[in-house]
Amino acid sequence: MGRTSFKAHLASTAGLAAILIAPTAMAQQSAPAAQLDDITVVGARAEALGIVTQKRRTDGIADFLSEDEAGQLPDLNIAESLRRIPGVTAIFDEDRGRFVTVRGLNANLNYVAIDGLGVATTDEFGGTGRKVNLEVIPSGAVGLLEVRKTFTPDIDGGAIGGFVDLHTRSAFKGRAPFIVAEGGLNLQTYQDVPNGNSGKGPIRSPVGGQFSVTYANRFGAAEQFGVVAAAHLSQDQRDESKNIQAGEAYYTAAGAKVDPILADGTVNPAWNGFVAPDQVRSYDYTNRVRDYGANLKLEYRTQQLYASVLGYYYAEGQQETRNAVQYLNMDRATNQTQDSGTLRLGQVRIGWNFNPLDRQNIGAILSSRYAFDNGRFLSLKAGWSYNDFDDLQPLVEFRGLPANRSVSYEVVERGPAVNRYAFADPAGLLNPARYTLNQYSVQSRHSDENVFDVKLDHGFNRDGARLGWGYQVGVELRRLDRRRDNNRTDYVSNSVALTDYAFQTDFQPGWLNVPLLWVDGPKFLRDVAPTLKVNAASTAEREIIEDYRYVEDTRAAYGLTTYTGPNYKFVGGLRYEDVGTEATTPGEVLADGFSKRKGGYDQLLPSATFAYDLASDLRLKLGASRSLGRPNPGDIAQRERRSDTNATISRGNPDLRPRVSTNLDVGLEYYLPNRNGLISAALFSKAIDDEIVTRKTEEIIDGVTYLVTQPQNAEGADVWGVELGVIANRLTFLPEQFQGFGVSGNLTYVNGRITYLDDDGQRVTSDRLVDQSRWFGNAALFYAGRNYEARVTYNHWGGYIDALTPQPWLAQGWDGFETIDLSVRYDLSRQWKLKFKARNLLNEDRTRVRGLALSDLYEQVEFGQSFYLNLSYKY
Repeated sequence: MGRTSFKAHLASTAGLAAILIAPTAMAQQSAPAAQLDDITVVGARAEALGIVTQKRRTDGIADFLSEDEAGQLPDLNIAESLRRIPGVTAIFDEDRGRFVTVRGLNANLNYVAIDGLGVATTDEFGGTGRKVNLEVIPSGAVGLLEVRKTFTPDIDGGAIGGFVDLHTRSAFKGRAPFIVAEGGLNLQTYQDVPNGNSGKGPIRSPVGGQFSVTYANRFGAAEQFGVVAAAHLSQDQRDESKNIQAGEAYYTAAGAKVDPILADGTVNPAWNGFVAPDQVRSYDYTNRVRDYGANLKLEYRTQQLYASVLGYYYAEGQQETRNAVQYLNMDRATNQTQDSGTLRLGQVRIGWNFNPLDRQNIGAILSSRYAFDNGRFLSLKAGWSYNDFDDLQPLVEFRGLPANRSVSYEVVERGPAVNRYAFADPAGLLNPARYTLNQYSVQSRHSDENVFDVKLDHGFNRDGARLGWGYQVGVELRRLDRRRDNNRTDYVSNSVALTDYAFQTDFQPGWLNVPLLWVDGPKFLRDVAPTLKVNAASTAEREIIEDYRYVEDTRAAYGLTTYTGPNYKFVGGLRYEDVGTEATTPGEVLADGFSKRKGGYDQLLPSATFAYDLASDLRLKLGASRSLGRPNPGDIAQRERRSDTNATISRGNPDLRPRVSTNLDVGLEYYLPNRNGLISAALFSKAIDDEIVTRKTEEIIDGVTYLVTQPQNAEGADVWGVELGVIANRLTFLPEQFQGFGVSGNLTYVNGRITYLDDDGQRVTSDRLVDQSRWFGNAALFYAGRNYEARVTYNHWGGYIDALTPQPWLAQGWDGFETIDLSVRYDLSRQWKLKFKARNLLNEDRTRVRGLALSDLYEQVEFGQSFYLNLSYKY
């Protein structure tokens, strides 16, 4: 959806909020209302009440999402739940939330923890970054989500966006025994992709299912022992199609290719003003996704001592088959207009690969805290977290051309520009005899990361239970150990024709005039693959080219002091971090073996927060801090590759400095009477020094000038923005029969700027950072009756760029995206509940854009809607 649509939604949402919330506050001030403590609070109201309670207890600027009375969060996984928090958006893998950004900053700049200790990650598909994949962690695994936006010395310094803490459940919270079991069926509506050539055989049913169970209880004469156990299993079958128009070309009136923009930023006068595509691809997937896992927590509590041991295991397995048809290297544009033209097709590639993707998160945490009689405490936390990613995928590709290579295109939609293609020789495109084997390889990817973390803290009056001074000091030791071992076995092609291994479909995308011809991958693997010889030279190079090991040791110490007054609290202090890194990477050539490079840095990070109660229901919060954005492991641990022929070098940079951000925050929170909700606003500013970008610079070696590509520290970036949030559990100004309505919502605006040197050494300023949306937010309207509840949720995620490009016509990013979801709960009895959930009711596709002003289509992703029907039992 575009900006116009969002502004219309925004205007109506803002108007609705103004109409609804103001009368609610006035009505509650003028007339007494039922205390929420005196009634049973369930569903959305239970979640909202938990948010208000946690936010009021917190001195800094932080936001929360709480479980409902059944111990459940509202979404499928943690990433999707977090997007309901002000200032937070989820980065989706098509229809499933995967990562989160906080205040418009890249997910690599967050610190994600479980019960305060860092979570291991292997980034996306065993990548090189620090993003924590939250897709694999189910919502039922935690009881409270916390996102801290003002930073204090007692938390890790490596968070510029936010410190995201997943608090696990405690048996000492709520009633016991507690049992919730839930199971049901799911259906993904987009099931159009033929699956007769799927890697694991044809998929017989589009229906999936899910089951989860949570048990909590307390034991002992004084109920001093507690246990929480949970397990889950889910499976869904989903198809996905991508219309990819990933490249474009610019021509003169005579048909020669040119750059549309000159080096000085002006329009090239030789350009004819028209944009022509140079390739189009259809990627179509079938996928079976299975999530499963369990956690167990044992607790012990007395008046002075609390201790717990937590173990968890969460995993995800995918069986993804991708069919790729690529029409490439289109050129020789003729008959061009603003909306049409004719091109010559340069190459057609038809590919098949099967990706069995597996991810695991495993961890254990030991926590203990001893409270002395004089208000002092001593706490110890020690944890281990492990994450791995595995993938073994065969890739088959055939290449060919029809006899008549002419193809015409026309723009059928604007905003962004979407093309439809008409090939002059459809029969030639569908003739498998015209295609021969171009490539067969088997790729394996493995990444794993271990994080060992120990924290020791001592303090007095840290929570402000008594007026006056308090303090807290502590030390932390953490080791991060990341390994990547990627291999690829290449085979020598025998130029076999596609004829006997073709999978002809009647599946025809709307933007083509021809159905798709695919590869029968399973038959090829059975009949042809065993006859091919290994390409020994290429395979040997691929065995180590992407491998590395990265070890990061962090030693930290901190001290803070607090002062609690009758209506205010101050927290201030310093954190010192000393970080050492060691990267082990392959040599420039195979005979060189592996080499080690050491680096590191140290930083002093001051911070201060101040909370002041302007009135009993109005609180002002101020914050100032300095925090870090650590370099990604792959920016440091990257093999050096040198080409004397091309005079080029690419390498990692062990001397990278961390980004250093100076953060300023102002927040105002108004709590509605009778704990009925809150209205909040926050202003924030971040001045980030030493931003990291990949640049090309010149380096003279033995008298030869080489062009070196390497991550380097840029000049800096600035980010500022506004967050607004509102919760109203009951609209008390309405007539009594309508007071079951409630609303919640948030809206965030972010403005960013980054300055860096381009490949020519010129200062360049971008008015947006990578992954930074200007506007994002969500709103929910719910109604709670005596034995039912319904909730409609609207979410908007503004467009953003996903890379800083050297030329403006190479820009790419994602267009804005909107969803509307629905959930309904009906209580069959006190124990049994029927639940229905619908996602993406508007059946929106996701759209990636490219080109000048991001005006042309890069990728359109269709995945449909999803529906869930569950039966729940609570004891």
